[in-house]
Amino acid sequence: MPKRFFDSGTSRLFLVAAFSLSALMGVASASAFDHQKAVLRKDEENLALVLNGSTDVEGSEAVALTALGNAIIFELEGYSSLPNGFESLNPKGSLKNGTALSGMMSLAITFSEGETDPLSLSYGWDESCAYASGIALSSSNSSTSFDSSGPSYFRIENASLTEAVDILAVTILYSCAAAGVPSLKSGGVTYSLNADKASYTATSFEGKASAISFLSSISSRPVTAVGNTFLSGYGSAVTSITMPSSISKLGSSAFYGSAAASINLSHITAFGDSALSNCTKIAAVSLNPTLTSIPGYCFAYCSKLSTIFIPLSVLSMGHYAFNACSSLSIRCEAPSKPSGWDSGWNPSARPVTWGASA
Repeated sequence: MPKRFFDSGTSRLFLVAAFSLSALMGVASASAFDHQKAVLRKDEENLALVLNGSTDVEGSEAVALTALGNAIIFELEGYSSLPNGFESLNPKGSLKNGTALSGMMSLAITFSEGETDPLSLSYGWDESCAYASGIALSSSNSSTSFDSSGPSYFRIENASLTEAVDILAVTILYSCAAAGVPSLKSGGVTYSLNADKASYTATSFEGKASAISFLSSISSRPVTAVGNTFLSGYGSAVTSITMPSSISKLGSSAFYGSAAASINLSHITAFGDSALSNCTKIAAVSLNPTLTSIPGYCFAYCSKLSTIFIPLSVLSMGHYAFNACSSLSIRCEAPSKPSGWDSGWNPSARPVTWGASA
Protein backbone atom coordinates (compact mmCIF):
# COMPACT_ATOMS: atom_id res chain seq x y z
CA MET A 1 0.00 0.00 0.00
CA PRO A 2 1.61 3.34 -0.97
CA LYS A 3 2.03 6.10 1.56
CA ARG A 4 -0.58 8.84 1.33
CA PHE A 5 -0.31 12.35 2.69
CA PHE A 6 -2.58 15.38 2.65
CA ASP A 7 -2.10 19.05 1.70
CA SER A 8 -5.10 20.11 3.77
CA GLY A 9 -2.99 21.60 6.55
CA THR A 10 -3.93 18.90 9.04
CA SER A 11 -1.11 17.48 11.08
CA ARG A 12 0.15 13.97 10.49
CA LEU A 13 -0.54 11.27 13.02
CA PHE A 14 2.41 8.93 13.34
CA LEU A 15 1.44 5.89 15.39
CA VAL A 16 3.53 3.09 16.74
CA ALA A 17 1.87 0.26 14.90
CA ALA A 18 3.91 -2.90 15.15
CA PHE A 19 2.78 -5.74 17.34
CA SER A 20 2.97 -9.47 17.11
CA LEU A 21 0.19 -11.44 18.73
CA SER A 22 2.32 -11.77 21.82
CA ALA A 23 3.72 -8.27 22.38
CA LEU A 24 2.73 -4.63 22.05
CA MET A 25 5.63 -2.41 20.96
CA GLY A 26 6.22 1.11 22.33
CA VAL A 27 7.29 4.29 20.54
CA ALA A 28 10.02 3.36 18.06
CA SER A 29 12.97 5.20 16.57
CA ALA A 30 13.62 5.12 12.83
CA SER A 31 16.17 2.31 13.18
CA ALA A 32 13.81 0.25 15.34
CA PHE A 33 11.10 0.80 12.74
CA ASP A 34 13.35 -0.62 10.02
CA HIS A 35 14.07 -3.70 12.13
CA GLN A 36 10.37 -4.24 12.86
CA LYS A 37 9.51 -3.95 9.17
CA ALA A 38 11.98 -6.68 8.26
CA VAL A 39 10.77 -9.03 11.00
CA LEU A 40 7.09 -8.55 10.24
CA ARG A 41 7.52 -8.94 6.50
CA LYS A 42 9.47 -12.14 7.04
CA ASP A 43 7.15 -13.77 9.55
CA GLU A 44 3.84 -12.34 8.26
CA GLU A 45 2.69 -11.84 11.82
CA ASN A 46 -0.42 -10.01 12.83
CA LEU A 47 -0.11 -6.28 13.43
CA ALA A 48 -1.82 -3.74 15.61
CA LEU A 49 -2.46 -0.02 15.58
CA VAL A 50 -2.63 1.73 18.93
CA LEU A 51 -4.00 5.23 19.39
CA ASN A 52 -3.11 6.49 22.87
CA GLY A 53 -2.01 9.47 24.94
CA SER A 54 1.19 9.98 22.95
CA THR A 55 -0.75 10.34 19.72
CA ASP A 56 -0.70 13.86 18.31
CA VAL A 57 -4.04 14.50 16.59
CA GLU A 58 -5.43 17.76 15.27
CA GLY A 59 -8.17 18.55 12.83
CA SER A 60 -10.40 16.04 11.11
CA GLU A 61 -7.81 13.95 9.22
CA ALA A 62 -4.65 12.20 10.25
CA VAL A 63 -2.20 9.70 8.78
CA ALA A 64 -0.86 6.76 10.73
CA LEU A 65 2.19 4.86 9.52
CA THR A 66 2.25 1.18 10.37
CA ALA A 67 5.50 -0.65 11.06
CA LEU A 68 5.34 -1.90 7.47
CA GLY A 69 5.41 1.69 6.25
CA ASN A 70 1.77 1.69 5.12
CA ALA A 71 -0.20 4.89 5.58
CA ILE A 72 -3.54 4.47 7.37
CA ILE A 73 -5.85 7.45 7.18
CA PHE A 74 -8.13 8.17 10.14
CA GLU A 75 -11.08 10.51 9.96
CA LEU A 76 -12.36 12.27 13.07
CA GLU A 77 -15.58 14.10 13.82
CA GLY A 78 -16.41 15.77 17.13
CA TYR A 79 -12.95 15.18 18.53
CA SER A 80 -11.23 17.13 21.31
CA SER A 81 -7.92 16.43 23.04
CA LEU A 82 -7.58 15.43 26.67
CA PRO A 83 -4.56 16.53 28.71
CA ASN A 84 -4.02 13.06 30.19
CA GLY A 85 -5.59 10.75 27.64
CA PHE A 86 -6.13 9.98 24.00
CA GLU A 87 -9.31 11.85 23.19
CA SER A 88 -12.84 12.73 24.03
CA LEU A 89 -15.58 11.90 21.58
CA ASN A 90 -18.16 14.63 21.80
CA PRO A 91 -21.88 13.87 21.35
CA LYS A 92 -22.31 12.33 17.87
CA GLY A 93 -18.51 12.37 17.48
CA SER A 94 -16.78 9.51 15.67
CA LEU A 95 -13.50 7.90 14.72
CA LYS A 96 -13.06 5.74 11.63
CA ASN A 97 -10.34 4.54 9.30
CA GLY A 98 -10.44 5.97 5.79
CA THR A 99 -7.86 3.51 4.46
CA ALA A 100 -8.66 -0.20 4.48
CA LEU A 101 -6.78 -2.35 6.96
CA SER A 102 -5.87 -5.72 5.52
CA GLY A 103 -8.28 -7.64 7.73
CA MET A 104 -9.25 -6.72 11.27
CA MET A 105 -9.25 -9.39 13.96
CA SER A 106 -10.21 -7.42 17.07
CA LEU A 107 -10.74 -3.95 18.43
CA ALA A 108 -10.44 -2.80 22.06
CA ILE A 109 -11.09 0.52 23.78
CA THR A 110 -9.44 1.58 27.04
CA PHE A 111 -11.90 3.88 28.75
CA SER A 112 -10.91 6.66 31.17
CA GLU A 113 -11.34 5.81 34.83
CA GLY A 114 -14.93 6.30 35.90
CA GLU A 115 -16.26 6.52 32.34
CA THR A 116 -19.51 4.59 32.14
CA ASP A 117 -21.07 5.77 28.88
CA PRO A 118 -20.75 3.36 25.92
CA LEU A 119 -19.50 3.87 22.40
CA SER A 120 -21.11 2.29 19.35
CA LEU A 121 -19.01 0.21 16.95
CA SER A 122 -19.89 -0.65 13.35
CA TYR A 123 -17.76 -2.39 10.75
CA GLY A 124 -17.74 -3.76 7.21
CA TRP A 125 -15.73 -4.17 4.01
CA ASP A 126 -16.34 -0.72 2.60
CA GLU A 127 -16.50 2.71 4.15
CA SER A 128 -20.22 2.48 4.85
CA CYS A 129 -19.43 0.00 7.69
CA ALA A 130 -22.85 -1.49 7.06
CA TYR A 131 -22.17 -5.18 7.69
CA ALA A 132 -22.60 -4.96 11.46
CA SER A 133 -23.56 -1.91 13.47
CA GLY A 134 -24.59 -0.77 16.90
CA ILE A 135 -22.20 -2.95 18.91
CA ALA A 136 -21.96 -1.30 22.34
CA LEU A 137 -18.48 -1.09 23.86
CA SER A 138 -18.11 0.17 27.42
CA SER A 139 -15.79 -0.07 30.41
CA SER A 140 -17.47 -3.37 31.31
CA ASN A 141 -17.39 -4.75 27.74
CA SER A 142 -14.52 -2.97 26.07
CA SER A 143 -13.46 -5.23 23.20
CA THR A 144 -14.82 -7.32 20.36
CA SER A 145 -13.41 -9.98 18.05
CA PHE A 146 -14.36 -10.00 14.39
CA ASP A 147 -15.20 -13.16 12.49
CA SER A 148 -12.57 -15.05 10.53
CA SER A 149 -13.21 -13.10 7.33
CA GLY A 150 -11.79 -9.92 8.87
CA PRO A 151 -13.53 -6.66 7.94
CA SER A 152 -11.49 -3.76 6.57
CA TYR A 153 -13.23 -0.70 8.01
CA PHE A 154 -14.57 0.33 11.40
CA ARG A 155 -16.38 3.31 12.88
CA ILE A 156 -16.58 4.19 16.58
CA GLU A 157 -19.32 6.67 17.43
CA ASN A 158 -20.61 8.41 20.51
CA ALA A 159 -24.33 7.99 20.03
CA SER A 160 -25.18 10.26 22.96
CA LEU A 161 -26.82 13.61 22.20
CA THR A 162 -25.49 15.29 25.35
CA GLU A 163 -22.47 13.53 26.92
CA ALA A 164 -18.86 13.27 25.74
CA VAL A 165 -17.08 9.93 26.24
CA ASP A 166 -13.46 9.94 27.44
CA ILE A 167 -11.11 7.18 26.33
CA LEU A 168 -7.40 6.48 26.80
CA ALA A 169 -6.61 4.20 23.86
CA VAL A 170 -7.94 2.30 20.88
CA THR A 171 -6.16 -0.90 19.85
CA ILE A 172 -6.91 -2.56 16.50
CA LEU A 173 -5.40 -5.98 15.77
CA TYR A 174 -5.34 -6.83 12.08
CA SER A 175 -3.90 -9.47 9.81
CA CYS A 176 -1.13 -9.34 7.24
CA ALA A 177 -3.04 -11.86 5.13
CA ALA A 178 -6.70 -10.88 5.03
CA ALA A 179 -9.31 -13.41 3.97
CA GLY A 180 -11.30 -10.90 1.94
CA VAL A 181 -14.92 -9.84 1.90
CA PRO A 182 -17.10 -12.95 2.52
CA SER A 183 -19.94 -11.55 0.41
CA LEU A 184 -20.83 -8.33 -1.35
CA LYS A 185 -23.94 -7.12 -3.17
CA SER A 186 -23.53 -4.79 -6.12
CA GLY A 187 -25.94 -3.98 -8.94
CA GLY A 188 -28.41 -6.58 -7.72
CA VAL A 189 -25.76 -9.33 -7.80
CA THR A 190 -24.42 -11.08 -4.70
CA TYR A 191 -20.78 -12.15 -4.89
CA SER A 192 -19.37 -14.77 -2.51
CA LEU A 193 -15.75 -15.43 -1.67
CA ASN A 194 -14.64 -18.84 -2.94
CA ALA A 195 -13.02 -21.46 -0.73
CA ASP A 196 -9.61 -20.56 -2.12
CA LYS A 197 -10.12 -17.04 -0.64
CA ALA A 198 -8.50 -15.73 -3.81
CA SER A 199 -11.52 -15.33 -6.11
CA TYR A 200 -15.28 -14.71 -6.15
CA THR A 201 -18.40 -16.28 -7.65
CA ALA A 202 -21.51 -14.34 -8.58
CA THR A 203 -23.95 -16.51 -6.61
CA SER A 204 -27.38 -14.89 -6.88
CA PHE A 205 -29.42 -12.16 -8.53
CA GLU A 206 -32.16 -10.20 -6.80
CA GLY A 207 -34.29 -9.91 -9.96
CA LYS A 208 -34.92 -6.16 -9.93
CA ALA A 209 -32.94 -5.15 -13.01
CA SER A 210 -33.21 -5.92 -16.71
CA ALA A 211 -29.47 -5.46 -17.29
CA ILE A 212 -26.67 -7.24 -15.45
CA SER A 213 -23.08 -6.03 -15.57
CA PHE A 214 -20.74 -8.17 -13.50
CA LEU A 215 -17.82 -6.86 -11.49
CA SER A 216 -14.43 -8.07 -12.65
CA SER A 217 -12.82 -8.01 -9.21
CA ILE A 218 -13.44 -7.28 -5.53
CA SER A 219 -10.60 -6.12 -3.28
CA SER A 220 -8.08 -7.14 -5.97
CA ARG A 221 -9.57 -10.67 -6.15
CA PRO A 222 -11.07 -11.63 -9.54
CA VAL A 223 -14.68 -12.65 -10.10
CA THR A 224 -14.18 -15.95 -11.91
CA ALA A 225 -17.56 -17.68 -12.08
CA VAL A 226 -21.34 -17.35 -12.22
CA GLY A 227 -22.98 -19.85 -9.89
CA ASN A 228 -25.67 -22.48 -10.35
CA THR A 229 -29.22 -21.21 -11.04
CA PHE A 230 -27.91 -17.66 -10.87
CA LEU A 231 -31.00 -16.05 -12.42
CA SER A 232 -33.32 -18.04 -10.14
CA GLY A 233 -36.38 -17.72 -12.37
CA TYR A 234 -35.84 -14.04 -13.23
CA GLY A 235 -34.31 -14.79 -16.64
CA SER A 236 -37.26 -13.64 -18.73
CA ALA A 237 -36.81 -10.08 -17.41
CA VAL A 238 -33.06 -9.95 -18.05
CA THR A 239 -32.43 -8.52 -21.51
CA SER A 240 -28.74 -7.64 -21.19
CA ILE A 241 -25.81 -9.55 -19.66
CA THR A 242 -22.28 -8.14 -19.66
CA MET A 243 -19.46 -10.31 -18.36
CA PRO A 244 -15.79 -9.37 -17.85
CA SER A 245 -13.10 -11.64 -19.25
CA SER A 246 -12.21 -12.71 -15.69
CA ILE A 247 -15.31 -14.94 -15.62
CA SER A 248 -14.42 -18.32 -17.09
CA LYS A 249 -17.10 -20.62 -15.64
CA LEU A 250 -20.89 -20.73 -15.81
CA GLY A 251 -22.63 -23.04 -13.35
CA SER A 252 -25.58 -25.31 -14.02
CA SER A 253 -28.60 -23.35 -15.29
CA ALA A 254 -26.66 -20.14 -14.63
CA PHE A 255 -28.44 -18.13 -17.35
CA TYR A 256 -31.44 -20.39 -17.81
CA GLY A 257 -34.31 -18.55 -19.48
CA SER A 258 -32.44 -15.29 -20.08
CA ALA A 259 -34.04 -12.92 -22.57
CA ALA A 260 -30.68 -11.43 -23.59
CA ALA A 261 -30.17 -11.33 -27.35
CA SER A 262 -26.38 -11.54 -27.08
CA ILE A 263 -24.02 -12.97 -24.47
CA ASN A 264 -20.24 -12.99 -24.94
CA LEU A 265 -19.09 -16.51 -24.12
CA SER A 266 -15.65 -16.32 -25.74
CA HIS A 267 -13.87 -16.35 -22.35
CA ILE A 268 -15.91 -19.21 -20.86
CA THR A 269 -13.89 -22.42 -20.53
CA ALA A 270 -16.37 -24.44 -18.43
CA PHE A 271 -20.16 -24.75 -18.62
CA GLY A 272 -22.53 -26.49 -16.23
CA ASP A 273 -25.56 -28.49 -17.40
CA SER A 274 -28.28 -26.31 -18.96
CA ALA A 275 -26.10 -23.22 -18.49
CA LEU A 276 -27.86 -21.36 -21.33
CA SER A 277 -30.92 -23.52 -21.78
CA ASN A 278 -34.12 -21.77 -22.84
CA CYS A 279 -32.38 -18.54 -23.84
CA THR A 280 -34.95 -17.95 -26.55
CA LYS A 281 -33.65 -14.56 -27.76
CA ILE A 282 -30.00 -15.38 -28.31
CA ALA A 283 -29.11 -15.66 -32.01
CA ALA A 284 -25.41 -16.52 -32.10
CA VAL A 285 -22.59 -17.43 -29.73
CA SER A 286 -18.82 -17.65 -30.03
CA LEU A 287 -17.12 -20.37 -28.01
CA ASN A 288 -13.65 -20.26 -26.50
CA PRO A 289 -11.16 -22.05 -28.81
CA THR A 290 -9.81 -24.04 -25.83
CA LEU A 291 -13.22 -25.25 -24.59
CA THR A 292 -13.11 -29.01 -23.95
CA SER A 293 -16.68 -29.87 -22.95
CA ILE A 294 -20.28 -28.88 -23.68
CA PRO A 295 -22.51 -30.55 -21.09
CA GLY A 296 -26.04 -31.87 -21.39
CA TYR A 297 -28.82 -29.43 -22.33
CA CYS A 298 -26.28 -26.59 -22.40
CA PHE A 299 -28.00 -24.76 -25.29
CA ALA A 300 -31.30 -26.67 -25.35
CA TYR A 301 -34.44 -24.74 -26.37
CA CYS A 302 -32.48 -21.76 -27.72
CA SER A 303 -35.01 -21.44 -30.52
CA LYS A 304 -33.43 -18.38 -32.22
CA LEU A 305 -29.87 -19.64 -32.09
CA SER A 306 -28.95 -19.73 -35.77
CA THR A 307 -25.28 -20.62 -35.88
CA ILE A 308 -22.49 -21.99 -33.70
CA PHE A 309 -18.91 -23.05 -34.41
CA ILE A 310 -17.61 -25.89 -32.23
CA PRO A 311 -13.80 -25.94 -32.01
CA LEU A 312 -11.68 -29.07 -32.30
CA SER A 313 -10.85 -28.82 -28.59
CA VAL A 314 -14.36 -29.95 -27.60
CA LEU A 315 -13.86 -33.64 -26.83
CA SER A 316 -16.98 -34.14 -24.71
CA MET A 317 -20.57 -33.33 -25.68
CA GLY A 318 -23.49 -34.04 -23.40
CA HIS A 319 -26.95 -35.48 -23.97
CA TYR A 320 -29.44 -33.13 -25.68
CA ALA A 321 -26.88 -30.30 -25.76
CA PHE A 322 -28.74 -28.67 -28.68
CA ASN A 323 -32.22 -30.07 -28.20
CA ALA A 324 -35.05 -28.06 -29.78
CA CYS A 325 -32.76 -25.47 -31.34
CA SER A 326 -35.09 -25.15 -34.30
CA SER A 327 -33.12 -22.47 -36.21
CA LEU A 328 -29.63 -23.83 -35.69
CA SER A 329 -26.93 -24.72 -38.20
CA ILE A 330 -23.87 -26.33 -36.56
CA ARG A 331 -20.31 -26.04 -37.84
CA CYS A 332 -17.76 -28.41 -36.29
CA GLU A 333 -13.98 -28.19 -36.71
CA ALA A 334 -13.67 -31.95 -36.07
CA PRO A 335 -13.79 -34.03 -39.31
CA SER A 336 -16.38 -36.36 -37.76
CA LYS A 337 -18.21 -36.85 -34.49
CA PRO A 338 -15.63 -37.36 -31.71
CA SER A 339 -15.96 -40.52 -29.65
CA GLY A 340 -16.61 -38.51 -26.49
CA TRP A 341 -19.79 -36.93 -27.87
CA ASP A 342 -23.07 -38.38 -26.64
CA SER A 343 -25.12 -40.08 -29.35
CA GLY A 344 -28.04 -37.81 -28.49
CA TRP A 345 -26.12 -34.54 -28.57
CA ASN A 346 -28.17 -33.24 -31.53
CA PRO A 347 -31.59 -34.90 -31.11
CA SER A 348 -33.38 -32.43 -33.38
CA ALA A 349 -31.05 -33.43 -36.22
CA ARG A 350 -30.01 -29.90 -37.01
CA PRO A 351 -27.67 -29.65 -40.01
CA VAL A 352 -23.99 -30.22 -39.20
CA THR A 353 -20.94 -29.29 -41.28
CA TRP A 354 -17.89 -31.38 -40.30
CA GLY A 355 -14.32 -30.19 -40.92
CA ALA A 356 -15.41 -26.55 -40.92
CA SER A 357 -13.05 -23.67 -40.28
CA ALA A 358 -13.62 -20.82 -37.87
